Amino acid sequence: MSRDFDSANPGCQHIELSRNAIGNVQICPECGVVHLTVQSMTVRLTPDAFETLAELTRHAYLRLNTDARVLEPPVTRAATAH
Repeated sequence: MSRDFDSANPGCQHIELSRNAIGNVQICPECGVVHLTVQSMTVRLTPDAFETLAELTRHAYLRLNTDARVLEPPVTRAATAH
């Protein structure tokens, strides 16, 4: 677990909760904000909002891996002349 200094808010010292190839998750114990960074984008969330987002993405991930229909291209109807 590492601590990073936030130059935008000198009172914040972030604790890294997780990291992988595309981003990381940190929390500031001083203000309680969760920082979710994906590539060059950072979203700041309350812990409750982060939990809700985690549930949302977990549900989508499970559906993506168990429901083959979501990966099928949409069926297009051929135009019919009348």
